[in-house]
Amino acid sequence: MLAGPSQQDTVWCADKACCVIEPHEEAWYVYHTLSGETHLLNFLSYEVLKLLFDTPLDAEAIAEHVRIGLDFDIEDCPLSLIRQTIQELDIAGFIRPSDKVKFSNA
Repeated sequence: MLAGPSQQDTVWCADKACCVIEPHEEAWYVYHTLSGETHLLNFLSYEVLKLLFDTPLDAEAIAEHVRIGLDFDIEDCPLSLIRQTIQELDIAGFIRPSDKVKFSNA
């Protein structure tokens, strides 16, 4: 499950078929069908999960999409916060490393 903090270029994905989602006020209940557990997600965790349902992304791309989608700047949503959110979603079993590989220009 855990890709580990040293794998910062990990491309993440999520399977929407494994989640039953119900909004609740300013949060979302997400039932994970594989584990049988229900989790309460805040807006940031839900936004990251929702992004990964559609497209496998690495942490930097997730941060960029979240900032645009929620109209945040880098101070409101630093990369460290996105990485922490990714780690929490990974531990809960909602996301996993993708088979896709991030290519760099280096």
